[in-house]
Amino acid sequence: MMYCRSCSFVSLRKFRVSQKKVANTSALTNALRPIRQIEESEAVTTRVLTLNEYMDPYGHPTMMLLNGQRWHAPVTKKPILNTVEIWSLVNLTSEVRPIHLHQARMRILDRQGFDAAEYFRSQQIRYTGPRLLPEANEAGWKDTVRANGRSVTRIIARFEAYAGRYLWHYHILEHSAKEMMRPFEILAPS
Repeated sequence: MMYCRSCSFVSLRKFRVSQKKVANTSALTNALRPIRQIEESEAVTTRVLTLNEYMDPYGHPTMMLLNGQRWHAPVTKKPILNTVEIWSLVNLTSEVRPIHLHQARMRILDRQGFDAAEYFRSQQIRYTGPRLLPEANEAGWKDTVRANGRSVTRIIARFEAYAGRYLWHYHILEHSAKEMMRPFEILAPS
């Protein structure tokens, strides 16, 4: 029995093994089926979201927040069902943060380093390097993206299937417990 997490169903399979030798005439394809990319021009909204870390006086992390908000703060991100948005994940920390969005099909657009000290002073992003395209192993659909430290990771997502309340979060459990998760709500079109 296999459970398909993204499909939300269980698949039962039966394998029959024979004592006879069987000739294998199958062949692997040279290329995978192409997927239609979501184009940036399809985005109806672009959001800038910060990944914040708060330290005690001794430099130990005490709390991590997404967009500077706790879990129970009012929902502020409300994409419309079947629309596309670009989320710029501004990682203000020095560490890589794996970020996971529920109920959204997404891909990485690019990453770009920025001056975090300038951001803390002025709330403005001053890029410090070139835009880097995703690595080859990141070119397809993602459910979790790597937000590098002191960089902006831009993702594009289609919010589809069902309206309702979902969450986006840091994809390491002990950090999610430190408030690094936020709800968002997919609204039905009006």
